[in-house]
Amino acid sequence: MSEEFMNYFSTGLGQVIGVFLGVVAGVCINLAVEYVRNRRIRKQELTNLKFELNMNIAKIDAWLEEVTKWRNAINADNFLQYFGYFNLSSAISATTSSLFIAGKLYNELTYDHIVKLQEVFKDLSIFGEQYINNQIQQKKQLLAQLLNAGHDAEWQRTLKPQCAQEVEFWETKLKAHRAALSAVKNAI
Repeated sequence: MSEEFMNYFSTGLGQVIGVFLGVVAGVCINLAVEYVRNRRIRKQELTNLKFELNMNIAKIDAWLEEVTKWRNAINADNFLQYFGYFNLSSAISATTSSLFIAGKLYNELTYDHIVKLQEVFKDLSIFGEQYINNQIQQKKQLLAQLLNAGHDAEWQRTLKPQCAQEVEFWETKLKAHRAALSAVKNAI
């Protein structure tokens, strides 16, 4: 009986060890596949983020060109004929937002980078777009009122310097946003 018991025991033990090793191997394979899959997803997300940042940098460059046109119209006393539009809400932030919401940006960027991204997308929004374009329209309306009332000197003395300050403000802000997006892109 002891020899028969040993045969059953060794066969059972062998089967248990085989099942155990099969389960361990299956778990290891699943972990390896999941690791590779997550790395691919992460790499694709970062590639998408860089693409998005590059697109927004290009948009900011176009807006900086528009700022130059705005400045030239003011300096040439031709402000009423300026019809530029800053479509700041066309900035793309889908990937940035989804990574931020999922908490994945925290693994890739520093606190300062995340704060800068928040500042950038606060301005590159429908609210920023409305603000800058309303600002321009209000100054144009005020200029038209001054010119219709025969107060041309008031344009030169007060309104033109105010408009120039607004141009400088937006140029500085857009350049800072461009630098912030470039810094984030380089940090990834």
